Amino acid sequence: MKEAIRKRRSVRTYQKQPLTDEQQKRIKETIASYADMRGPFGHPVKFFFTQSNKQEGKKEKVGTYGFVKNAPAYFGGTTQNTFRHLVDFGYVFEHVLLALTEQGYGTVWLGGTFHRKQFQRFAAKGHIIPAVSPVGVAAEKTTLREKAIRKFAGASNRKPLEEIAFQNEFSEPLDKDHPLADALEYVRMGPSASNKQPWRILARSKKVHFYLRYHPGYREKAFGYNLQALDGGIALAHFKIALDSFGKHHRFTYDQKAPKSSLYEYVLSVEFKD
Repeated sequence: MKEAIRKRRSVRTYQKQPLTDEQQKRIKETIASYADMRGPFGHPVKFFFTQSNKQEGKKEKVGTYGFVKNAPAYFGGTTQNTFRHLVDFGYVFEHVLLALTEQGYGTVWLGGTFHRKQFQRFAAKGHIIPAVSPVGVAAEKTTLREKAIRKFAGASNRKPLEEIAFQNEFSEPLDKDHPLADALEYVRMGPSASNKQPWRILARSKKVHFYLRYHPGYREKAFGYNLQALDGGIALAHFKIALDSFGKHHRFTYDQKAPKSSLYEYVLSVEFKD
């Protein structure tokens, strides 16, 4: 799955063909295999899958940055509207997207302003739908519209590691030779809302503390839920995938003594075992 992090890109234009019965079966089985996965705070995600009701070749405006074209199907999930539930949603949902990437399917995170009415029937009482994703085979050529969307979102740009990761204090950028630098590179590669990359990470002693630096317009008042909490879950998912691949023993922990910051909101910590 570590390779899927490197390989994956956001796909908004799909081949003009429906999914075969076998493809649908594989996708549904992949999604179902994560039904019991829980995020670092212990919450699962309730998934749904639905075929697109649009005719071939027509555009379906469901996405934050514009049109998703020819998507044969969508999947999404529901959860409760709390910070910890949303972090867990981001964590579990990203695992599913990466698993589908491994199988050769295109996906893209759609949160924020996607048209929820199209999927609201899947949400249980008291639950929200934080994000959905189209799923299908990516078109062979990227359209000019999609190139413009990617450019607008800064999809190919990532902050250097020293801007998001620190050691000992927030004033000390992470050294390139730090023993966790390789694993944290996989956090840096992660998707985030409008590619804002809100993750801030502090490595200190045997713990790595994760934080969020919020951007104006991405808090609950704009969307009805904390959109960037999903980004926190994505970061934790990527870090764990990398740590597991490197054989580093660790566990998630909520550290009451984690360093405080007036700029960043604390999310969770990863503690390393001897």
